[in-house]
Amino acid sequence: TETQAHFLSTGTQVSETTLRYFQLYSGYILILAPLFLCSKVYRGLVGLVIVFHVIPLLLAVSDMFVLASHWEGLPIAVLEAMSAGLPVLATDVSDNAWAIGDTGITVPPHQPELLAAAMKELVSDPARCKTLGLAARIRIEEKFNPSDWFDKIVSAYQGVLN
Repeated sequence: TETQAHFLSTGTQVSETTLRYFQLYSGYILILAPLFLCSKVYRGLVGLVIVFHVIPLLLAVSDMFVLASHWEGLPIAVLEAMSAGLPVLATDVSDNAWAIGDTGITVPPHQPELLAAAMKELVSDPARCKTLGLAARIRIEEKFNPSDWFDKIVSAYQGVLN
C-alpha cells in the first residue's frame, strides 16, 4: 500500500506551481505563513494558514523536514528541525550538506524527481526516519551548541581587538 503523506509548506515565497505539485501528490496541503500572505493563489489549494510562532509545535508532530532551496546560507530552519529530532532532506546548496552531515539526505538542486524519490524513501521507512532524527539531534548538540558558538564568536572578536 502507498503511504499517505501530508505536506506543510512554509515561507514567504510559496509558488502556485509548488502548491499544485504538493496537492497533486499528497491530496492535502498545509501552508505555514504570515496571515497577510493569503492571496487568491492559495484559495482552493490551502488546508490551513498559521502564523510562525507555532513552528516548534509543528516540528514536534512532523516526521521529517524538507528544504528544497536553490540557494541558502546556513539555514536556521534546518538546524531547528534537527534540534527537534527530525531527519532533514535538503537540496545540496551552500552549507546544507555540512550542517546535515550523515543525519539526513541531500539531493542536487533543480532536481524535483530526485527530491520526490528521497521523500518517498523516507516516508516509507519510519524506522530510518527515527534513527536519522535521533542522530540529527545529537549532531546539533555536538556541533551547534549555542554556548560553544558564543565562545567562538567572543574568541574571534578578542583576536581582532588584540
